[in-house]
Parts: sequence; C-alpha cells; structure tokens
Amino acid sequence: ITGYLNKRFPHSALPVKLAQLLHQRTEGNPLFLTSIIDDWVIQGMLSEENGAWMLHSGIEAVEERVPESIRQVVARQWERLLTEEYRVLQAASVAGVEFATAVVAAALGKESAGIEEQCAKMAERQQFLRPAGIIEWPDGTRTARYGFRHAVYQHLWHEQVGVERRQQWHRRIGERLEAAYGEQAREIAT
Repeated sequence: ITGYLNKRFPHSALPVKLAQLLHQRTEGNPLFLTSIIDDWVIQGMLSEENGAWMLHSGIEAVEERVPESIRQVVARQWERLLTEEYRVLQAASVAGVEFATAVVAAALGKESAGIEEQCAKMAERQQFLRPAGIIEWPDGTRTARYGFRHAVYQHLWHEQVGVERRQQWHRRIGERLEAAYGEQAREIAT
C-alpha cells in the first residue's frame, strides 16, 4: 500500500499512518483501495498543491468515509439476503470485525445454534463472512467465531444500526460475556 501511494502520489507529504489506515480498511483489496483513494481525490480530501499531494482532512475524517461506488456494490449484495441474515449481520457488526456467534445470539435474543447456522451458510457462499475458528469461554460455552471478509463490510453494516438498538445490543453482548467469563470478566472488560 505504501508503494502504491508513493507511485501514485510522488513528492507527497502524506502521513505514514495513512497507509496503515488504508491497510486496516481495505485489507489490501485492490478494488477497495483504489476506490477509496479515488473518492478522496474526487472529494478534495487529497489534492495536489505546488507539485506535492496533501491530505486536507484529518485521518479521522477519511477513516469514516466509504466511497459511494463501494456502497452500491454492497447494497446489491444486501438485496440477496433474507431478513434474518440481514439482522444477524447488523448484530455481528456491533460485536466487532470478528465475533462469536453466541454474542450475536445474545444481542438478538435468539438461540446460538440458529445464528451459527446462518453465519455458516453466508461464509460458505463467501457472502460478507469468513470462518474464524471456535472459542471456549470459561463457563464451558463453545461457540463458533466468524469475521467479516473485509473491515469495510463491518463498517457499512454497523452504520445500518440505530443508536438505541446499538446500545441495547452492546448491553446484551456485555451481559453475555460477563456471564461467560464470571470472575475473569475484568480481563476482557475493555
């Protein structure tokens, strides 16, 4: 990513942290990478002045922006989802880029087995999710873990959740993890 930035924007004064942010957001996916950078240029967040390219917005401002072209691609994929799958992905986005199906089930007030089955089907279709193993909590709960295929997906799904619902789901997730970890809950409190 740094090499790409150096070739595309020679003689630039771009912050080193920009390449790290782009890697985090795109996971190196060339389509996402070029779409995001093209969008920044079109929006004037990144422009050339006196022969040098400069970032005109703080890292925080560019971090939140997802290009319309990527939003449209993802929106077309959303149209193929069942209502339950849509809700699972929203709750998963609140749980994080990687998540345990048991916490998504807790957020939604559903059984873990059904959530795990839905996640497995989406991962099998390579639709938004990828498998990330199994985790066992101190209370003996064994649960499947999944992750969003790209951090951009998690970000876009997270945007779809209203503030009240997000708070409700965070509370339920916290309560489930607190129950699972018992006396060790302080270790994962953050």
